This record gives sequence, structure tokens and C-alpha cells, in this order.
Amino acid sequence: MNFDVVIIGGGLAGLTCGIALQEQGKRCVIINNGQAAIDFASGSLDLLSRLPNGAFVKNIPENLTALQAQNLIVAQYIDSHLNVTETYPANPNGSALGITAISNVDGRIAAMMPHPERVFRAVSNSWYPED
Repeated sequence: MNFDVVIIGGGLAGLTCGIALQEQGKRCVIINNGQAAIDFASGSLDLLSRLPNGAFVKNIPENLTALQAQNLIVAQYIDSHLNVTETYPANPNGSALGITAISNVDGRIAAMMPHPERVFRAVSNSWYPED
């Protein structure tokens, strides 16, 4: 499969971008981590459980170890003691190894899960410490 554009995230912005690019004749794929804000049947890959050919993802612990060994984890959730965490509220989605962003081997592509632009103020967070 060859695509002109890979869009990370199947929410409203990702879908809107995909539609606009396809109207310009670009071949697009939208990569999503499961059900998005707008659920649609084609053009998205469930990265958490299945490969593009429909096969189940296997060896997740080994794949996480490989990400670490190759230094491809570029951002992780940390707790108030600066330790990587998998627990709420410091890690709101419970991601393994606290992973929030990964990169490809040459560093030209990064995939990021959280939306930091949504939480630059404490009142934007669903939870924050009183102090």
C-alpha cells in the first residue's frame, strides 16, 4: 500500500483533513487507535489489536522492549516524582510504559497520543492536584 499522506488520529480534524486531501487527488490513510470521535468503516487501522491484514497483534511485551531498546519512545507520562507511570491520573489512558509518543527509526515521523494543546491550563484538565 502506498499513500501520499498518513494522518494520525481519526477524530473530526483527521477525518476533515483526509476528505480535503482526497478531494485534491491524494491517497490518504487515517491511522487510529480504535474507535474515534467519528467512527467509520474504511481507511483506518486499529493499531492496538490488529494489523492491516486483519491478523491479531502478537508479542506486545517484546515489541515494547524493542521500542525501548531502539530509543523510539520519545515521550512518556510521568508522576509527581518524575517516574514513568501507567496509573491514573498522571497517565490518563493507562498506556503501557507510560508511552505517549513514539518515533520511526530515522526520527522523521513521530506519532503522539495526547493533546497537550488541550491542557496547558489547569482548568482544562479533567483532574489536577489542588496544590
